[in-house]
Amino acid sequence: MFARRHPRPRWKSRLVAHQSLRWYRTTLLGRVPGWSRWAAPVGPWRPVCLRPREPQGELRELQLRAELGQAGGGVVSLRARLAAPVEAPANAFLCVEDRREPLKLTWAGSDLLLQGECLIPDVALWWPHTHGSQPLYDVELELDGRGRPLRRVGFRAVELDRTRGAFRISVNGVPIFCRGALWGPADPVTLRSPADEVRGAVALAREAGMNMLRVPGYGFYEDRDFWDACDELGVMVWQDCMLASYDPPADPAFLAALDAELSQALGALGGRPALTMVCGSSETYQQASMYGLPRARWESDVLERHIPERAAELVPGVPYVPSSPSGGDPPFTPGEGVSHYFGVGAYLRGVQDARLAGVRFAAECLSFGTPPERETMEAEFQGAQVVGHDARWKQTVAQDAGTAWDFEDVRDHYVRQLFGQEPLALRYADADHAVDLGRAAVAEVMTQVLGEWRRARSPCDGALILCWRDLWPGAGWGLLDARGRPKAPFHAVRRVFSPTTVVIVDDGLAGLELNVLHDRAEPVELVLRLRVFDALGNAVEAGARELQLAPRSATAIWAHTLLDGWRDLNASYRFTPPVYDVVAAELCDSRAGVIARSFHLPSRRARACSAAGRGADGVHDPRCPGRLVADGALGAVRAVRRRGRAGIPCGGRLVSSASARAGHDCAAGVNSAAPPSGTVRALNAVRTSGIALQES
Repeated sequence: MFARRHPRPRWKSRLVAHQSLRWYRTTLLGRVPGWSRWAAPVGPWRPVCLRPREPQGELRELQLRAELGQAGGGVVSLRARLAAPVEAPANAFLCVEDRREPLKLTWAGSDLLLQGECLIPDVALWWPHTHGSQPLYDVELELDGRGRPLRRVGFRAVELDRTRGAFRISVNGVPIFCRGALWGPADPVTLRSPADEVRGAVALAREAGMNMLRVPGYGFYEDRDFWDACDELGVMVWQDCMLASYDPPADPAFLAALDAELSQALGALGGRPALTMVCGSSETYQQASMYGLPRARWESDVLERHIPERAAELVPGVPYVPSSPSGGDPPFTPGEGVSHYFGVGAYLRGVQDARLAGVRFAAECLSFGTPPERETMEAEFQGAQVVGHDARWKQTVAQDAGTAWDFEDVRDHYVRQLFGQEPLALRYADADHAVDLGRAAVAEVMTQVLGEWRRARSPCDGALILCWRDLWPGAGWGLLDARGRPKAPFHAVRRVFSPTTVVIVDDGLAGLELNVLHDRAEPVELVLRLRVFDALGNAVEAGARELQLAPRSATAIWAHTLLDGWRDLNASYRFTPPVYDVVAAELCDSRAGVIARSFHLPSRRARACSAAGRGADGVHDPRCPGRLVADGALGAVRAVRRRGRAGIPCGGRLVSSASARAGHDCAAGVNSAAPPSGTVRALNAVRTSGIALQES
């Protein structure tokens, strides 16, 4: 196939080995040597089945639209084709809930065209789950009195503000901080998963506070199960066209194939309220502009004119961007438009760069070679001794083309920067502890960067992490491992992405800024509590303030204003040796108790002790009021969320505990009624500890 000669591209993509791939409509999964080294999928990528012929004709080219009308109403429109009906229907109706409107029937050769619309008064608006509810409307096609259920639609208005370099998405007139990850297949070979598994993955993203998933241009178009789950669970979707990094041909045959693809893929998404953004390609403009080529050499008529015209016909009202990243000059500059930000990450910048870069919207960011949790490590690699050198392990670690480093090196860089520890020396002494610090470093970096971008005064309006799930077992980019189990950064992300949360941002000499963020549509009364601990876990300062949070608001408060006077909480002035090792902020509800927590660890020593535990739900021992025992622990306490309190005795004293909510935990996959058991690896403990249950 690749031997056939085609016109040369204007530039060569570094992502793929075969430049002729740009002529063929196929996924790049399995064809990118740096991070997808398994066999590439071939053949049909959706089930092929035989069905008996419908006497009234096979329903094809179905296009549904749901658009807001005037005075709070909505309009559902339908256009479809009945292919070669043997028994043509005498009448047809479009039914939306309890409303029923006739359709116009027109013959086009041997096919019958159906067209019409239904007006719905006083429609309820669909919102991302972080901001509101997800009302949906059942749509049915009735032919000669027989109903054919189609699917559900929703009503919302999406706008994109690009003035003065911004990239701000609004839903129903409300700006949304879009947060989430790049979606990937659970099975990269078949590219298909059972409906319940897909829904479970989207539900887990929602649980992590994510309100957007991006379907990237190097992957494939998702099916109805994915879109149904996103519509119902309130997760917005950024949909790329399947073009990535290479120069898209302007050849008539290629464009005809692309048109058919867009008609099938985007044509099926009309009326889907989750669809929030259509993007023409991934890193197409970035690839060429990084070679130093002038705009005339890389700007594409396919992306600038052809695709947006088709998208406007198929999914009107959905914003379009020609490529991600784009918008600035050069197109990958983080301070204008949409960017792929890896300053903190692959480019080894300090966490301060997240602010210095002035990121407006990171459609990809924060990729690290993150190890899975111990359960997966034991099952796949028989332990941590493989990390850093074993061929089985290293082949799972992503590596950019043409580089002498990989993303495990990136992770180790931040272990040194945050903790002052040398990963190689740690592996010599204690491989498990070395891997724990690697997990901790990634969790801490994500906490700081995402907290910076979400704070009240940030210019950033979105962050999508690369990526949601590992493609195969090992130290991949994913927040979940290849088995679908959350890795350490997942829990850190969940804290920052929660709809109502508190984020601590270090503003240097100005002090610590507490950002109280509330995305919900209802006002709420909460108590903001601040506690400061020394190296032994003793509470040495405490303060609180009652807050009345307006709907969809962001409030910034200086931490020291909750205390009796100014304190050097972030150890900026250093008049004396550090006094404070942990600063903890909590949002408390009178009925639900603590609903959000954030931690700042001023000294490197404290970070090395506590940072990896950011995933746990509880941090205090009810038998020792005022004592901070840990920010949690890696492993069992974080994964087990049960009724009751789990205390972990170590050397005669309580080292860590978890106040747990009742409910089933997707990661653990166990009955929530069972008492917690197993061990906890708290990084401030000398050794692994058992769990002792104390009834609440």
